[in-house]
Amino acid sequence: IIACLAIATGLSLFIIWLAWLRQSYPTFLSWAAIISAVISSIVAYVPEGLPIAVTLTLTVVAKRMAKSHVLVKNLPTVETLGSVDVIASDKTGTLTQNKMQVVRLFLGAENLVEGTQGMQKLLVDKNQLFFQMVKGLSLCNRAKFTAETEKEPHIRDRKVLGDASDTAMLYFAAEYGNFKETTEAHRKLCEIPFNSKNKWMLTVHSQPGDKLPPVLHMKGAAEMMLDRCKRYLNSEGNEVELTEEVRNSIRSTQEMLGGKGERVLALCRKELNAEKYPLDFKYNTEEINFPLKGLVFLGLISLMDPPKAEVLEAIQICHEAGVKVMMVTGDHPTTAVAIAKQVGIITLDKVEYFDHKMLTNYMLALKDADKSGVPLVQIGDEFNQKALAVKGTDLVDFEQETWNWVLAHKEIVFARTLPEQKLRIVKECQRLKSVVAVTGDGVND
Repeated sequence: IIACLAIATGLSLFIIWLAWLRQSYPTFLSWAAIISAVISSIVAYVPEGLPIAVTLTLTVVAKRMAKSHVLVKNLPTVETLGSVDVIASDKTGTLTQNKMQVVRLFLGAENLVEGTQGMQKLLVDKNQLFFQMVKGLSLCNRAKFTAETEKEPHIRDRKVLGDASDTAMLYFAAEYGNFKETTEAHRKLCEIPFNSKNKWMLTVHSQPGDKLPPVLHMKGAAEMMLDRCKRYLNSEGNEVELTEEVRNSIRSTQEMLGGKGERVLALCRKELNAEKYPLDFKYNTEEINFPLKGLVFLGLISLMDPPKAEVLEAIQICHEAGVKVMMVTGDHPTTAVAIAKQVGIITLDKVEYFDHKMLTNYMLALKDADKSGVPLVQIGDEFNQKALAVKGTDLVDFEQETWNWVLAHKEIVFARTLPEQKLRIVKECQRLKSVVAVTGDGVND
């Protein structure tokens, strides 16, 4: 409006000068003078204090955001934030409290145990597999009690240095075993920390006694651990062949626990050949020179990380403002979908897990609709009727047409994603002219 007024005023002045003043008073204004006058009148519509006013307004908004614990690193971000129409959010520590607790164990392939009473019974029964699980969680763990609090009589009063998952497993191992004695008796020979690409952690420790071989422990995403195992440990502590039937039983248990919104990890072990891997063996963690397959499956660890109380309301406000909220996480799809339902990212009754047949059927439906004259709006209703869950492994083969179809859905969860895949998701949203905000508590985010 201001621009139109400015141009109209400038043109009016020029026409008046050209039609009247130039004819009646030829010496009053020269060509250079009228051009200068027209430009001055147009510029006068733009206040010289406007940049200062905008800066002050953004500063006030940034100050208000700071009261809500939002740090604005540069003022233009405030303006951009108001244009956001897509939010890509991590799960752990962002939507959830990042206060994990071990709630269930699935021992071997036959025994699902939950609650303090169930764990205490395993102790009383001297279940060998349970002891191996506790030992593995003690050794394959980067979390540590702080020196100031490690002697506190109540284990939960001790402070821990480590991530949420390792902290939960450390507390569990200390409550149902002797964490300090176990770690002191087993010297660490090698360690590969967890990373978002491998999705597993590995340690190699010596065992008490000169004749016992080194023992390797690995924990991580259950589906990846199963592929590395050939046998499993039963409740008597004997190794048994890991058949396809047993694998399917473990997978179904993982899906069941994930459906409750729990993070499910698997723990495996392997005793290395003492002659080939003596105590002075140089383990190479860059070019692996020791076995990572043929492991023995010990069991599943199920961790609960409850959603933050304020998240549900925040997501509802975003939806009311027309902002689409997507979950982008490295967790298992079943767990991710369960948490997405709890926090309101998924509100639809039906959730579909992506496969390429879905896209093929949609494209065929479009062709049939074009031939039969069915309105395209009717075909596109599925985007608002079904939520979609997509695994990171599926994104590798996505073409532009596939991305368009996926991102057209109203409610989306991306699971088992790598850092580079998170970036790709944001880039594809931006290609479709969306302004994207990314939120998370990890280095990758």
